[in-house]
Amino acid sequence: MVTADEQTGGNAKSALQDADISLLRADSSFIAGMSSGPKGEFEFSNIKKGNYLLKLSSIGYEQIWITLKGLHKDLDMGSIELHRNATLLKGVTVHGQPILRKIDRMVVFPTEDAVRHSHDPYDLLWNMMVPHIRVDVVGKSISADNGGSVQLRINGVKVSAEEFMAIPSREIVRIDVIDNPGLKYGDNNVGAVIDVIVKRKTTGGLVSLYTNGSPDVMHEHELDNNVGIKLNHKKSQFGLYYNNYFRRWNQRNSNTDETFHLGDKTIERLQEGLDYRYSHVDQKLSLIYNYSEPDKYLLNIAFYNRFYHRPNDNQTNRLYSRGSENYSYSETLSSDKSYTPSLDVFFNKQIDKSQTFQVDIVGTLINDKTHRLYREYTEKDADLAHILTDVEARKQSVWGEAIYEKTFKPFILSAGIRHYQMHARNAYSGQNPVVSSMNQANSSVFSDLRGNLKPFSYMVSMGMTRSYFKDGDIHHTYYIFTPTLRLGMSPHKYGWLGYTLSVSPSVPSLGSLTNVEQAIDTIQLSKGNPNLKTYRVYDHTLNYTFNNYKIMTVFRVNYSYQPDPIMEYYYVQDGKLVCTESNQKSYRSFKAVLFFDPENIRLGRDLKFSGEYYVGFRRFWSDGLTYRHTYSKFNFGLTTLLTYKDLTFYERFMTPENSLFGETITKSPYSAETGLIYTHKQLQLRAQVLYPFTNFRRSTERVSAIAPSQSTYYLTQLKNLFSVTFAYHFEFGKKFKERTTQTKYRDTDSGVLNQNK
Repeated sequence: MVTADEQTGGNAKSALQDADISLLRADSSFIAGMSSGPKGEFEFSNIKKGNYLLKLSSIGYEQIWITLKGLHKDLDMGSIELHRNATLLKGVTVHGQPILRKIDRMVVFPTEDAVRHSHDPYDLLWNMMVPHIRVDVVGKSISADNGGSVQLRINGVKVSAEEFMAIPSREIVRIDVIDNPGLKYGDNNVGAVIDVIVKRKTTGGLVSLYTNGSPDVMHEHELDNNVGIKLNHKKSQFGLYYNNYFRRWNQRNSNTDETFHLGDKTIERLQEGLDYRYSHVDQKLSLIYNYSEPDKYLLNIAFYNRFYHRPNDNQTNRLYSRGSENYSYSETLSSDKSYTPSLDVFFNKQIDKSQTFQVDIVGTLINDKTHRLYREYTEKDADLAHILTDVEARKQSVWGEAIYEKTFKPFILSAGIRHYQMHARNAYSGQNPVVSSMNQANSSVFSDLRGNLKPFSYMVSMGMTRSYFKDGDIHHTYYIFTPTLRLGMSPHKYGWLGYTLSVSPSVPSLGSLTNVEQAIDTIQLSKGNPNLKTYRVYDHTLNYTFNNYKIMTVFRVNYSYQPDPIMEYYYVQDGKLVCTESNQKSYRSFKAVLFFDPENIRLGRDLKFSGEYYVGFRRFWSDGLTYRHTYSKFNFGLTTLLTYKDLTFYERFMTPENSLFGETITKSPYSAETGLIYTHKQLQLRAQVLYPFTNFRRSTERVSAIAPSQSTYYLTQLKNLFSVTFAYHFEFGKKFKERTTQTKYRDTDSGVLNQNK
């Protein structure tokens, strides 16, 4: 029975309804969860003999942990009291770390204070200041500091950002941040997996509302809306999610200074950007059905639909030859629209307590139409050049995997197969009409072995990938061995030391493989290369974490080596610059970053301070067949949070994380943001200002000897941009433990040649 102090100044106690109760194994893995009843009662049944942890929490009360050692019979917990100073009448209170380090992941247990000031998982991860991931709470996105993609999951099932955002933070039992994902999570460049463990209702459901916009320029800027509905009936769950993302800019431009050495002539060109228009709307509609029998099986069917329309992606420039005051104009008018439906059928079978088997099949259709018109003309509107390219793309793909996992006493073994098959037909019309018909297949087998061998924890992954591609008479097949080794240990009470060595395949994109040549402007051509070869990426990562409850320090070093990488390649043909890609000699990168996170430092009774501060260093080596470039850059960032009761004030600033790849240095913009958040139960209101100290500016520098250039993109409307956010959850019904599953896949590559070199 859970009771609480009535806060009347006396010793009166009352039953606490809807307290969150979670039962976990000694290794912190989730077993079951529920809410306390009207009388504060709760009960877990069919629990095997062993050691367990019991977590009790409720909004407004400090959470407590109880160790249950050698549990082997029914146990009456008696009365367990929750209040500001956690008191336990029966059992042992455990004040543990909110973040536990394991071999392949960090296990994050949300604190009451973080839950109180959070509305969804994005807020919660941000408030917990989890190392190695970056959270954008305004744009609702997560990135990994190792540069890889981030998979989002709910109880092991890969989900969309819309589903992820619809989770109330108070329903989250724990968050697994898998920063060393194995081959079972996919063959792509997965930098991290965020797996949110929640409880599910037997009846009732959830309605989630979210809207963000800029009232001062809403008629010409942005609007982001999200609606999620989940309904539960016994073993079934029905989900409906809709999101629309609208952007319209009228003050964007770019300036470019470029030189072309074209054999017997040299062209020096300046492009002065003029304000022009950009707009797009991105709509997503998801229908999901889930049927599960806890500890037996789970069936999940998801139908995803994406409607994308970008009617304006335009650019206008005034063109000068260096040293001349005479000028002409260039104009690029681009638009595209697409519809991408996909059907995902997933089935998981719990064979027994130690064995699981799962099958996942995904079918995807991509229908894409793009239009691009490039003009050069005089002030009198007389055409000097007129280049038109229309592309109609249609792609069908099927992806499937089967994974078997068995738990032994000293280790866990996973093994599986994965296959991807696609056909794409892209019809290019305009100055150079051509039809490209491509077939591609990737097959892999893999196994993961993870366990403990004192004093180390370990994970060993082995895989073999077969890559096949065919375009007309051109075809090739490659085999790549993909092993991974992870070691971890605790050198002392508050520390964790980990090392990862991985070998992963990098498969050419369909757009790069397309055997098509298209004009970019009067000087440059974009050309595909069907002879590109799959190559290996070797990654070494060493990280050390110190966490003594109040301060967390993380030091991470990564070294990556890529032989025969696919990078840009420029050459002159018939007096024009050809922009293409080829397998070059090698690419190397070194990245080191030091994080310092003070956690929940109390400045007063209700005033707390948290933050994250980091400094990093990056160095890159790019060795091509005809070039060799190096680049180094320091960067730093800070995030400060001040919380007072239901209010949170925050400020964030990050310097650019520039990078070199091939012959291009990408210079990202400074990031600055300040805001105030009010969170009360299911309601959240936020007001924020973006870029209060600096303009939004993104630059690229091409260091090619044949065609050096510098280009800077400006979006002046973002400076001092004020926006507001409204979010609300409405919940009803009871909860029961959630059944976990594994990853999911959706296809997004249409295979169209990129003309924006």
